Amino acid sequence: MVEVWKAVNNIMSIEISYNSVTVTFWQMFIYFALLTFVVCFIRNLFD
Repeated sequence: MVEVWKAVNNIMSIEISYNSVTVTFWQMFIYFALLTFVVCFIRNLFD
């Protein structure tokens, strides 16, 4: 079970090097989710 968790963790923490900035998959996912939430929130305000 621990091996499976480690494998999943390795897949999820794929590091993408872009201009010497390492961004993990989770960081991208969380950032995208927050961005979507903020956009929807602002659109509801000005509706």
